[in-house]
Order: sequence, then structure tokens, then C-alpha cells
Amino acid sequence: MPITADVFAGSLAGVFGTIVGYPLDTIKSRLQTQGIYSSGSDCFRKIIKTEGFHGLFRGMMAPIVSLTVLNSICFGVYGHFKRYFDASNIKRGLILPNNQITNTQIALSGGISGALQSIISGPFELVKVQLQLDNLRGKKYTGTFDFLHTYPRDSLRSLFRGFGINSLRETSFGVFYWLSYENFRKTLTAYQSDKQESSKVSIAIAGGLSGALAWFGSFPLDAMKANIMSGGGSASKVFGDLSSIGPVFFYSGIRPTLLRAVIVSATRFSVFESSLKVIKVKQEARRDRSFD
Repeated sequence: MPITADVFAGSLAGVFGTIVGYPLDTIKSRLQTQGIYSSGSDCFRKIIKTEGFHGLFRGMMAPIVSLTVLNSICFGVYGHFKRYFDASNIKRGLILPNNQITNTQIALSGGISGALQSIISGPFELVKVQLQLDNLRGKKYTGTFDFLHTYPRDSLRSLFRGFGINSLRETSFGVFYWLSYENFRKTLTAYQSDKQESSKVSIAIAGGLSGALAWFGSFPLDAMKANIMSGGGSASKVFGDLSSIGPVFFYSGIRPTLLRAVIVSATRFSVFESSLKVIKVKQEARRDRSFD
């Protein structure tokens, strides 16, 4: 299957995943950077009370655009390297069932995918974090375009604040994400009556678990990224500040994040795999008509 199929299916997965998970992402950002909430539910109630339901979706335009692009990169690049390693394995006589590749190859493919995403995700993440916190700072911006128009632009560095930490987070996330998804899916498929193709339930469960595991593993880096992008200072300063509060602050907001991760990743992988299946069926039908 060509890389364009992975890119298209990944784009759809990005749109649906972003819409489903954005309210919980807003709560995560507030908990990571503000000390005024006692819990995720407290944060949710206060946002609804003071800002209305739309406050949960403030700043969503940037993630809709960015995550559509980023998911097309994520799934497209991973799919490309998976096919590359699969072909390489076949040439070396290493035949794995169901076009699987080794865990080392999965980790490399996921890490490369994450590293490439970080080039684009940094500026979009900064916009998202700034707008998610804007209501607490006097609501200086009316939306994404107003922020981009008025944000200090003395140099490109202003939009790439926290780029190093974000790159490290995206790379580690990609490794955790794909390693866990492929192995969870393989394990769950082994318990099916049809062991040749993963069921929708297996894909959704594997996707949800992989999202939770990847977020838990990369969350301390995400906490640092959010604080740097919100104006907390350099990486070393933020690390020192968070460490002085206590190690638990590196996981502040983890509960709504894990809930969001399960919902979003189950949705993403379900949409992605279903889209690929539809594309494959249409390609086969087109191929059959060409031989008539």
C-alpha cells in the first residue's frame, strides 16, 4: 500500500482524535502550569463556571491544523519505515508473521516519526498552550489568528521556545507509542478466533493502551514543555522549579491526560485502520475492473 494511503488515513485520524480529546487537553495544560486547581474535576467545573463550555475548546484551531499534519507524518513515516524494514527482513530471510517487524525496528520507525513531527509541532504547541492559559491572564487574544498577529516576533526563536524539550518528548513518545501498539495488537489478535486480521475491538483496545503508556512515559517532558512554552523560563530553570515543588508535580494533570490518551488513541487507531481497510478494498476493486 502506498505511503499516500497512510498519510490520508493518518490525517483523518488526527482530525477525529483532536476533536474528541481537546477538552481534556485543556484541563491538562491548566493543571501542569497553574496551581489554582485541586484536581481535574475541579478544573473542569471552574472552566465551565467562569468561561463557559467553549472555554474547554479555546485554541483548538491550531491543533486541528497541526495534528492533521502531524498525524499524517506520524502514520505516513511509520508506515514507510515499516514497509522498508519488512522488505529488508525478507531479503535477509527473516520472515515474521502478518508483515510484522522486530521491536528494534518498531522503535526506530516510531522514534524517527516522532522526531520529524517535532519540527512542525513546536510552534503549534506554543500557540495552543498560550491560548489555553489566556483566559487566566486577562484574555489578551481573541483567537489563534489574533495571537499570531500580536505575539512578539522579534525573531523566529519566539515561536520555537521549548523546541529541544518538545523534540525529545515527541521522539520518546513515538518509541513508546508504536512499540506498545504493535505488541498489544499482536497479543490481542492471538486471542481472536480469526488470528490473521485484528478486530475493531482489538485495534481500539491496543490503541487506547498504547496512548496511555506513551503519555505516562513521556509526561515529565511534557510538563517541562508546557511550563517553558507558557513563559516559565529555560529548561534548566523549569526543571529546577518543578523539582523544588516535588517529583509529583512532573505528573500534575496525569489523570485527565491518561483518560484523554485512551479515548483519543483508541479513536485515532480505529479511524486509521478502518480508513486503510476501505482504501485497500477500493484499490482491489479498481484493480479487478482494470483486468475485465
